[in-house]
Amino acid sequence: MDKDKELILWFDEIGIDDVPLVGGKNASLGEMYQKLTDKGVNIPGGFAITAYALRLPLPARGGQHRGRHQRGPRGTGHPRHG
Repeated sequence: MDKDKELILWFDEIGIDDVPLVGGKNASLGEMYQKLTDKGVNIPGGFAITAYALRLPLPARGGQHRGRHQRGPRGTGHPRHG
């Protein structure tokens, strides 16, 4: 599997070496999931949206809404203010 082109990666597929692909928090969750579930620690399963997916134009992702970093109607570019 070429992780660099995936849109999502499950926690059992990612670890601390995948920070560039999924960010630090998701990589840490993946690392904990892989290392601690076998030891009885309850880590919820889940997935991470990859940096590659977030860089794709919205139509390629199947979305119709404006991305949070695109300029809104007020033109500020701030995620909370359009």
